[in-house]
Amino acid sequence: MARQHRRWVLLVLSGLAVFSSACLNYPRDNQTVTSKATPVSFEGWYFNAPNVEIKPYVKNNVTNTFDAIPHAPILTGTTPYVDNAGDSWYSFSAPDVIIPAASQYWSAGAGRTLLARVKVVGPGNQEIVSFDASPDTDACIETQLQTGGSAVMTTCKSSMSPAVRLVVPCGTSGSDCCLSGSACDFGKNCQAGLCSSSCGAQGQGCCNTTPACATGNVCTGGSCVACTAKGASCSSSAQCCNGLTCSGGVCKTPCTPGAACTVPGKQGVCAKGQISCTGLDPVCTQVVNPKPDTNCDGIDDDCDGSKDEDYVSHTCDTTPDSCQSGFTVQGKSACHSGSESCQSQENVDYCDTCGSPACGECGATPCTPGVTKCVPGYVCKMGATLGCGISDSSTACWPIDGGHCNGCGPSKTCWKPADVTVGGVCK
Repeated sequence: MARQHRRWVLLVLSGLAVFSSACLNYPRDNQTVTSKATPVSFEGWYFNAPNVEIKPYVKNNVTNTFDAIPHAPILTGTTPYVDNAGDSWYSFSAPDVIIPAASQYWSAGAGRTLLARVKVVGPGNQEIVSFDASPDTDACIETQLQTGGSAVMTTCKSSMSPAVRLVVPCGTSGSDCCLSGSACDFGKNCQAGLCSSSCGAQGQGCCNTTPACATGNVCTGGSCVACTAKGASCSSSAQCCNGLTCSGGVCKTPCTPGAACTVPGKQGVCAKGQISCTGLDPVCTQVVNPKPDTNCDGIDDDCDGSKDEDYVSHTCDTTPDSCQSGFTVQGKSACHSGSESCQSQENVDYCDTCGSPACGECGATPCTPGVTKCVPGYVCKMGATLGCGISDSSTACWPIDGGHCNGCGPSKTCWKPADVTVGGVCK
């Protein structure tokens, strides 16, 4: 870019290489301002353009455009300052710019703050570069100005450029009213945009916050008056302190008779209670008494903190895993996590003589393909050498090594497939 066409501008006063020390720049992004009414200083340098008008603008959050801030004309000076690169700069200064207080120019910031976004525009509607408020930015400006002012515009500018955010604390006594949450901290109400109207104390007006009045007071007729304590006479709940209710002409803790409750210090079913409302405070009365915890129901019936620990097992009928449907054996009941089941006895070999009920019925002798009734995975022992194939889909007879099923003995059916060895392979 040709030097004669550049209009780089430092928004706010920058240190130039011709000076022995750098000056601060105002305003910077995220600069804190005491209040909306606080004058803001707009100072800076404009490149190679003496006696031209500089205009401050503020963002209108309703129209999403920038409006000019009313102010007398702000002009650049006529005396140039020349940096180390030979560039001429002309200063401008307006220490008394007031940002309009109208609501469209302010938004809620982080925490209890307000934000206004402002920028500066030079001749030809050219927006001026802005900078962050930080020591790193100051160091960057100082370094770049040692070799020539123009580089500072791209190297050191704010990520928000050309706008800067002015931050105004809000909500405290005497400050501007906040736009989010409570407009003012407790003890002050928002009046004419400021947290200036005292409230909440006894004899003062009620606050527009929760609580409306200080401890020991209630809001009655728009004023904070001393409240009625628990046990004292009352004519309405509005007189009672701290959320108490007026019941039977006395301030009491709110109570719903018959409501379910948990009895303090009790466990299991003994913790079940019911609310009674005979006194000033609700009382939770135990309604279930302990009993032996012998059932498998996942409930602590004896109120000792454990469930079903005294469960009593009993005999039951069950079908062992993989046995033919309808075949049952006697087992014992068991309780796991409140659920009862019937389990066959461990380490019992359910074998029976061929032809008697077992895990599968035997067919004709010898086993006949397509006629046998062995359950899948089991054999029907017909002698020392023949048996139903346990994995062959043709149900042909297979020789069984050793003439028995791992201890079941000859002429017996086997309950477990692993008990059978066919052709040397465990089936």
